[in-house]
Amino acid sequence: MGIWLAKVSRDTKVGLIPTDDAARSALDRLADGECVEVDLNRPRSVKWHRMYFGICRAIGDNQDPRRDESSIDCELRILAGHYEVMYVGKNRAASFLSTILPVVSKVLPAAAAIALRELINELSRGHEVRVPKRIAFHKLTADEWSALWPSIDLAIRERFGEEYIRERAA
Repeated sequence: MGIWLAKVSRDTKVGLIPTDDAARSALDRLADGECVEVDLNRPRSVKWHRMYFGICRAIGDNQDPRRDESSIDCELRILAGHYEVMYVGKNRAASFLSTILPVVSKVLPAAAAIALRELINELSRGHEVRVPKRIAFHKLTADEWSALWPSIDLAIRERFGEEYIRERAA
């Protein structure tokens, strides 16, 4: 069960207070002095989230043809290395190379034949598809987003230009 609490400081005391009815109800069920385990997950800043998607929207508006913010977001996550790799389908090149390998191996140097076999094995996995990892608030904490941001920032600058970052930082 997840509840939202806010940190408060009064004089020398620090505590956590409920931020909504669900959190109040959960805390009401605890006896005085009862301990609970808390897993701290700071949510991302809504301001930072809006800034990022504003940048994506501005980049998309300046593409020819125009692109939506979602496609820019996906591209940036992939460029930033925030993706998973899937292999799909059959690679026709691997099938073709497998059929000629026995003949070609006879005339190739041994090292080249081995390299060709390794290439065929790699191609046989199928086509590599990079699927952007999620960045939804419940999938990526504030700390994880902070660690990811420098690579997204770099991807924006290298792929689309400095003006999108400077424009938002001002």
